[in-house]
Amino acid sequence: MKKILGIVVLALLFCGSAYAFFKKDVKGYLCNYQEGIFNNPDLGKTGDPCLEGGTSKYKFYIGGKFKAKEEDECMDFIQEYTDTAEMLRQYPTDAWMIGCDDKW
Repeated sequence: MKKILGIVVLALLFCGSAYAFFKKDVKGYLCNYQEGIFNNPDLGKTGDPCLEGGTSKYKFYIGGKFKAKEEDECMDFIQEYTDTAEMLRQYPTDAWMIGCDDKW
């Protein structure tokens, strides 16, 4: 019984680390959710352009890629990158969102 339990635990640990190993790299993005969601007549066909797909006319990627396990570093990068007076003027937070994903 202990052997079976040990095998199950090792298998679960391996699956979790294998998932992190094979997961794609991530990039930071900006997306105009105001236009992409609220003013998008194709929303029903295309889905949310800020969360699905990759680059669209509402979403673009910035900077280099980060390892999947470094998604927090990607978020720190994109937050710091967009937290300037010029970027906030060009991409106001009431219309644009930031994030990191692997769909680029």
